[in-house]
Amino acid sequence: MTKNRKINLHFIKPKKHSYDDYQKAFEIATVGYRSLKDDNTSSVQKLNDAIVIWEKAMLESNSKDKKARINEKVTIATLFNLSEGYIWSNNFDKANKCLDKLLILDLKNRQERQLQVCRDILKDNKARYEAKL
Repeated sequence: MTKNRKINLHFIKPKKHSYDDYQKAFEIATVGYRSLKDDNTSSVQKLNDAIVIWEKAMLESNSKDKKARINEKVTIATLFNLSEGYIWSNNFDKANKCLDKLLILDLKNRQERQLQVCRDILKDNKARYEAKL
């Protein structure tokens, strides 16, 4: 059964820092998500390309410094993007680790709800994936 689901892909608007890498990852991931139903192999490759960019950016993460390029807000957005990417590329352990990292950050109510939705999707997709094996 095919289900449609809206994916919350976070976009970083540049203010004081350059986020060209995030723009590129956003565009790649958007293409990947849009073709997920029709061409899973190509879609997963696109998602993996975006994941590589986000993982590289996370090396700069400094949630304690508000002036850092990858500050707490950007770190939260990146972890959500990574967790979604990992879920849809069937890398459930890494998705779970990203969601766990979000727990120690200062999330707003809306983000806490999104975290729970991601956990539910992770659980559902993992069960479906394991049932196919």
